[in-house]
Amino acid sequence: MVAVIIENRWSWGRQITLAIGLFLVFNALSMYLYNAALLDYTIAEFGFALLSFAITFWALKSTKVFTRRLSMTRPLIIWGLIALVMLVIVFIFAQVPQHIVMVFQAKHFLVNTLIALSAAIFEESICRGLFLSAFLVHAEYNSRTYKMTRSAVYSSFLFGVFHLVNLMGNNPAAVFEQIFWAFVLGVFFSALRFTTNSLWWGILLHFLLDWFPSAGLKSGITATSWGIILAVFAPLLVASIIYLVKADQAYESRVAHGAVQVDS
Repeated sequence: MVAVIIENRWSWGRQITLAIGLFLVFNALSMYLYNAALLDYTIAEFGFALLSFAITFWALKSTKVFTRRLSMTRPLIIWGLIALVMLVIVFIFAQVPQHIVMVFQAKHFLVNTLIALSAAIFEESICRGLFLSAFLVHAEYNSRTYKMTRSAVYSSFLFGVFHLVNLMGNNPAAVFEQIFWAFVLGVFFSALRFTTNSLWWGILLHFLLDWFPSAGLKSGITATSWGIILAVFAPLLVASIIYLVKADQAYESRVAHGAVQVDS
């Protein structure tokens, strides 16, 4: 059997509109509750993140992209492993292992955990859920080549651009660095979603990246050298894009032989 794209309940245009609407409401809620008690703020954001996930699930009819996982060719395995190694380097650079240990030692464990979960669930729902599926379906029905690569890049670009909201009260240099590495991680998470045929692995990794002891503090972000940022994140971007290109080539080869179609 081969992978078949699942037809969503909503059209690609409505999915994009929904994702933008949820993003605007989420940020409006954050600003409205900015001076609220930390626990109240956290619970409200977590509740809205769960609501967004439920709406995404309903609009897509599933957390899956395909009726079954894509077949793994040798090039996909090789480049997938390379991308995973690059991700480990990113995790080390971001001090994820140290942060996990510190979370269990710090105060406000529940708040820090819920804030990280809220960001992971909400952002993966709208970016790797609604946006990614919308661009993939649009490319499919318009007979575009490199559908997965295109949809990953487009949705990740929006994921990065959404971080422009952090310009309010933060160092612009740090924000533009954040936009870049958010784009890179978005491309990897998109490849992961196509490969695992699930949102859950992306949510888990996103959660781990955001899970740190000061997550509950409304502190600003700091800038890092662009040289370091590029050295750490560019290899992950290259490996992820090559992986997606290889996945598209394998997929389109099957399409050419009449092996793949959109499920209705």
